[in-house]
Amino acid sequence: MPNTKPKGTKQQRTLITQDKKNAAILNDILPLFQHDIPITPEDYYKATDDYFSYCVQHDMRPGIESLCAVYGINKQTFFDIMERDIEFDARVNIVRKAHQTIMAYYEQLNINGKLNPSMGIFLLTNWGDYRDMRYVERKNINTEAKSPLKKLEEKYIKDLPDAEFKEVD
Repeated sequence: MPNTKPKGTKQQRTLITQDKKNAAILNDILPLFQHDIPITPEDYYKATDDYFSYCVQHDMRPGIESLCAVYGINKQTFFDIMERDIEFDARVNIVRKAHQTIMAYYEQLNINGKLNPSMGIFLLTNWGDYRDMRYVERKNINTEAKSPLKKLEEKYIKDLPDAEFKEVD
């Protein structure tokens, strides 16, 4: 009977498996860099649609860097575009929706336990602008301050005889 036990240590076998997975991942990513660089908003819409279709066809998780590869931009430019005003740049809405789609995807993976919790928190905090805490600034309210109606009364009505200003609910 031939020896069917795999050769090498468990660690060596794992590395070989990982190498094949890495090659498969790279084979999926490289075509994204061959996409025509979008110029017009219509080009951005088509590139975004092509990107998400490609992710579905190749069972590839979408991400910011791979989307940037399709757009022909770097991550900093991607986030700069998202900060622009929609009125001045029609691409902004498309890029924001693409970003929102990716964040919704990772949010669902995280909620459903399909993503390492630390990675989910990292992605959503750093890319999705999620926060652990929200800070609310409280302003000191001077309780002795006069109401706007009292101020008006003092300013305009003080010279009228027997005038009275009443606050109504």
